Amino acid sequence: MSSQHSSFRSLTATVALAGVLAAPLRAQVTPRALLIVQEPLAGSPGRKVNTIERIAPNHAGGVLASVSTNDLVTSNDPRDVIWGSFGDTSFTRLVRTDPSGPLALSAIDEIPAENAGVLAYIARSGPDALVVRDGAVVAREGEPTAPGGATWTSDLVGLKVDAAGDPWFRGRYLGASSGVGLFRGLAPVFVAGDTLMGMPGTVDQGGAPFPGYDVTEDGAHWLAVVRSTAGFRQHVVRTGELLSAGGVPLSQGATLPPAFQISPGETYNTFLQAEIASFARWAVWGATPSAFIVRDGNMYRRRGDVVDGRALGEGIRGIALDAAGSIAWIGRIDNVGSSDTWAVFREDTFLFEEGDGVDVDGDGAADAGYSVFSILGDRGRLVLGEDGAVYSLVQLSTPAGVRFALVVAELTLPVPYCSSNPHAGGDRARLQTRGSTAVLDDDLSLACIDMPQNTFALFLASRDAGFTANPGGSLGDLCLGGTIGRFNDLIRFSGTAGVAEAQLDLARLPEGGVASPALPGDTWRFQCWFRDTSGGAPASNFSDGVALTFR
Repeated sequence: MSSQHSSFRSLTATVALAGVLAAPLRAQVTPRALLIVQEPLAGSPGRKVNTIERIAPNHAGGVLASVSTNDLVTSNDPRDVIWGSFGDTSFTRLVRTDPSGPLALSAIDEIPAENAGVLAYIARSGPDALVVRDGAVVAREGEPTAPGGATWTSDLVGLKVDAAGDPWFRGRYLGASSGVGLFRGLAPVFVAGDTLMGMPGTVDQGGAPFPGYDVTEDGAHWLAVVRSTAGFRQHVVRTGELLSAGGVPLSQGATLPPAFQISPGETYNTFLQAEIASFARWAVWGATPSAFIVRDGNMYRRRGDVVDGRALGEGIRGIALDAAGSIAWIGRIDNVGSSDTWAVFREDTFLFEEGDGVDVDGDGAADAGYSVFSILGDRGRLVLGEDGAVYSLVQLSTPAGVRFALVVAELTLPVPYCSSNPHAGGDRARLQTRGSTAVLDDDLSLACIDMPQNTFALFLASRDAGFTANPGGSLGDLCLGGTIGRFNDLIRFSGTAGVAEAQLDLARLPEGGVASPALPGDTWRFQCWFRDTSGGAPASNFSDGVALTFR
């Protein structure tokens, strides 16, 4: 779907829907309930779920969640706070409050962050907040370890962990110097009073960062919404420099590029969430006041867009990126003639909406009496797992009433069936798909990630699997068999991000020397072939092979 916008897009969307809405649309994926408040907690005998507060991605797989429990029968011991890690439906206790323990934890303030085997969290010991990394205190309210020997005060929030195991957080401090800032460990990334490239004024005391920030998994780049002393306006800053989209700075009050506008002269009103996967892959959600998502410098979603056969109404509730830059988001569906509903999407594929049934017993089918009552959205309530599953906090209608719940939607994704070999940079290139697997949408791209930097790539396709080790002296293995086709017009350059991406024409997939259409139910296999080096000499390599079934 085009990211270009014009003043007549709402009209064209309405016309496009004339035939689409003639037949009822149903959930693409039946969401599966992992946790339901007041119901038993799997993996913790004798306990039931008391609250579910926030969720976060677990780089080891699945999702992390803040969950408090109490006794299943008596409902006693409500302070038993557990952090859950889900690989599937399993549940592991990671941290619990213990006022008599060495850190005297009386409460957990934020969901934990995990990376490279390091677990960090923000907790409370008595009245003081503290940042904890693998059981050791990094920063504590009242301690003089802030910049210039200042004392940490409030606002120890927004915890993340990078691949080096360093915790990132927002902290406020007072003393010989005072302010608020973003910190990596005890080292300031930026603080109040700093000048950031391209941003007018300096970082304001109340906005460093203002509503949110994100960090790449390797810690090399960050994205933050920062308030400036110049007019106290919000700006989106990436790794110290004001970010632009469509040639216009992402600044509060700036007029959107004409191609981004729904109505003439629209200006950015607010920025509500910032997510970053790599230098080139990022997304920002905000309002003009009409809600929008800007992604990788382009307008990605606005009111009136038609996504997987559904027109968007007014509203966005949250976004989430995975490490490769794929996106999950919550948008409002314009149900003509009836109440609009909130829905969860992954890329351009609709997953489920309010009113859809929910699988509670794990058999893949919706269970009687259970349905999605409300999709909550916002920061900390939507996660796109590295396995492609989308986790969301919702309210469920249950036989016992409306209850909070954590659900997962697992869309059918390309299945890796043949692994890749390391390239000269040390990583193994992986192939992902982005967009919709629906043939009628004709909106699917291939993305080869974790490639060597600044190299050329060519995509291959076949209906059949195969295996040829090191063809032509390649460092990798060819995982395709039968009639193999080359996307000769889709040669791509990986750049500094090490990513090559190409949009496919589903009516013309290469099959030997001819072009064949993808049909619903067809399974095709894809692989990426790229230039590499061996001992400084030119060579080639391959990504893993993936199989994808169209619908």
